This record gives sequence, C-alpha cells and structure tokens, in this order.
Amino acid sequence: MPERILIASDLHLSEQIYSTRPEIVGDPYFGLDQVYKVAIDNQVEWVALLGDVFDTCSPTAQDVVQYQMFSNKLADQGIKLYYIEGQHDRSSHRNIETRKVGWCDVNDRAIHAHGKVLQITDSIKAYCMDWQHSDEIGWELQKIPQDCTWLFCHQAWKELLAAEARSDASFDLLPKHLTKVFTGDKHYHKQILINNDKTVVYSPGCTHIRKKNEPDQHAVYLITNGKPKSIPIQSRIIRTFFLDRPGLEETVEAELANIKKPEFVRPEPIHKPLLFIKHVKELYSFVRSLRDNPDIFVISELYNPVSDNRSIATSVEEASINTVSINNIDSVIRSALFERIGTNEEIFNLACMFLEHKEPRKLLDQIIQDTEKVVTANATEIDSNEELRDT
Repeated sequence: MPERILIASDLHLSEQIYSTRPEIVGDPYFGLDQVYKVAIDNQVEWVALLGDVFDTCSPTAQDVVQYQMFSNKLADQGIKLYYIEGQHDRSSHRNIETRKVGWCDVNDRAIHAHGKVLQITDSIKAYCMDWQHSDEIGWELQKIPQDCTWLFCHQAWKELLAAEARSDASFDLLPKHLTKVFTGDKHYHKQILINNDKTVVYSPGCTHIRKKNEPDQHAVYLITNGKPKSIPIQSRIIRTFFLDRPGLEETVEAELANIKKPEFVRPEPIHKPLLFIKHVKELYSFVRSLRDNPDIFVISELYNPVSDNRSIATSVEEASINTVSINNIDSVIRSALFERIGTNEEIFNLACMFLEHKEPRKLLDQIIQDTEKVVTANATEIDSNEELRDT
C-alpha cells in the first residue's frame, strides 16, 4: 500500500489554450511538468489523474508525445500511473465499443483505473469511475462496494457549478457510505462538505488557467497515509482588470511593476504574464499600448456602460466572477468589432445593436426586408424615369 499518493486533474493537454491567440502556448505542458515535479519532490508511490488528461478525443501528436514522456519518466522512477477518463478524453458516442479512445493507453506505463478498487491504507479503499452520462451515472454509482469509502471520479456535479451551467450528476446520488470524493471537471481547487458534513468533496482543479473567470492559483492533492493536503503548483501569472472609466490606468501600471518582483518571475514558456482587461472605449489606446508590449499578453474586452446593466465590480476578484467568460461570443465579437472598426461609430453602434437585441435574427430579417423594399422602390423609380426618357 502506498504511503504517498498524488492526485491531479484536468490537464487538458493541448498545444495552445486560446484559438484566437495562438502565440500563448505552453501552459498545459508546463502544468504536466509541475505534476511530475511534485511527485518526485514528495517521493510518491503512485499518481492518479482524474480525467480530461487530453483536451480533446483527437489530440495532436505533440500532446500524445508530452503524455508519453510524462508516463515514461514516472515509470523510470518506479511510480505507478493510474487514470480515469473525462468527457474530453473519450468519444461523444455512447456505444460502449466506440467510447474506448485509448489515447491514455499509448504505452503500457499507465493503468486505466475505471471499475478498479485501489487500496489507500489498511482501512481505506477507493473506487475509480470514468465520466458517465447523466442517464448512466446513477447505475454506475450503485456498483461501488460497501467497503469502499472513497471515490475517484470525473463528473460535472450540479452543486459545484453555476446555476446556469449544464451538469450531469448531483451529490444526492452518492452512496451514503462514502466519506471522501475526489473529482475532476471543476477547474477550481477547493473542498466542500456534503451529506450533513459527513462527506468531503475534493476538487484538484485544472493545472493551468483556461478561462479568465477561473482562479489564477493552482494546486494538486498529496495524500499521505490517507490524509489529503494541498500542494501549490506554478502557473502563468494572471491578472484581471475592470477599467470602467479613464483614470484607472495607474492600477494596471502599478500591478505590472509589482509582478516584476522575483517571487512572481516564471520560467519559460509561462514567463509572460497574461492580462484580461475589460475597458471602456475611451481607454482603447491605452489597452492597445499594452497589447504592443512584448513582455506581456493581453486579452481585452470592450465594456459599454450604456448598454451593460450589470453592476460595476469593485475589485479584481469580483470582476473575475461578474465579467463575461472569454468564451462568451457576444463579448468576443464586441471587442473584435471595436478593434477592427475603431472610430467608425455608426457601424460600431449598428453592430452593437445586433448584439444587444433579444432576437437579433428577427432584427436582421426586418432590416433585410426594409432594405429590399427601399431597393425595390428605387428600382421602380429608376424604371419609371427611364420610361419617361424613352417617351
């Protein structure tokens, strides 16, 4: 039985994170290296990966090579590697045969732990479960033996997600004999009490930032003789700013000066800090100057105080929670429009009108119909004029 176990999750191995910013690379691979470093530094006997090892069921060759190197290095150190599949690792098909993608099995160094019982201590056993569809999860949970008090899994638990987020399971389905649940999917490193405080749910979280509303601090869980402990891992410096009026430029400049301190210095390829900035139109030139800075990465989003009815966040933490996700198409289009249109306010306002309209498709259809009427009327007038000239 192992004395020390390392649990990590949501590696999302991919060559780049943001499709619109291909120059920001290396974060997932660096996170993988950090998991290996913690494993070696703490002399663990085995490592468990709680799903979403790859970001897609069709990873690139480089993604697979990185994973192979990781598993080979662990094996060379005598460390076992167990994994379970997340929804990103497998095919979307429900057929039991087609879901066996097998990218985590590219060599014989890793062990697929689904359905297995792992002995943690003399008195603690953990059941391992791949991600399950919502109509399968209840049945799968019933397979957990009564003498297993721990669960290693990867699920979108309703209680861990925002109210509007899509989930596939609820903690109400968990067997009452479980005392600890280690789960992937949630990208926050946290733990909560459920089942009248009788069960602790541990979320290792992602090994790197993937969205601007996620925490910029990451960690894994080290289990020593059955006792979990958070171990921080290095990741890219992330800062979020909400600039709702001119005059706040100094806050950004002050923080840029602060993160130059030695304790914030990161090695390549994550040496450049990443700034998420939401700003009013008046600060476009300032934000553009930041984007031209070769020592930082900037992802910006335009804030329109006239049309945005949300309350103004008063801190960076609140801004990271209340601002729109980087994957929100409205905010991305709005920012892209401003950068491309610039000072052409008439076109910009027309584009924003579509974004803000409750039914943009109907608005577009109406504009097309009105335009067709004008064109038809003009064409009729032209024909009439030509007839008069011919007469």
